[in-house]
Amino acid sequence: ICGSILIGMGLWIKYGTESFVRTIGSHSACFLHVSLFCVAAGIVMVVLGFLGSYGAYWEKRVLLLIFLLIMLTLFICEVAAAVLVLAFADLAESIVKDKGLQSIRKNYYGSNGHGLVVESWDSIMKKFACCGFFGYEDFINSTFSVKTGLKYPKA
Repeated sequence: ICGSILIGMGLWIKYGTESFVRTIGSHSACFLHVSLFCVAAGIVMVVLGFLGSYGAYWEKRVLLLIFLLIMLTLFICEVAAAVLVLAFADLAESIVKDKGLQSIRKNYYGSNGHGLVVESWDSIMKKFACCGFFGYEDFINSTFSVKTGLKYPKA
């Protein structure tokens, strides 16, 4: 059931974008790229649920063995992913900071501009009552300050 719900959500996000944006609101842009992940995860969940349920109900050892091997593989992958996240947390943090700062310096044009970057940054700055990625100094010599002559945006 959960897999079917995930598939439905993924398809809704992908093909029903207008109704999805109305339902979720201004933060919906963050979710548009997860539609394929939702569909893929939903399909995996449906297949696994079917293998486990059907194999257990009809006592099919082969299906239960396949189910066990897939679950074991997923568990090993999760443990490996957790180790990688812990091992490379500093690298990931530096990449996120670098890309975030680049985004605000090169692609933010101010509240009058339109687009995903402008709307996302305006929403973030309004919600957290802050300015920029690290502070208002992020806008020094940025595209925004060159175009508008302001030190930081009104948002």
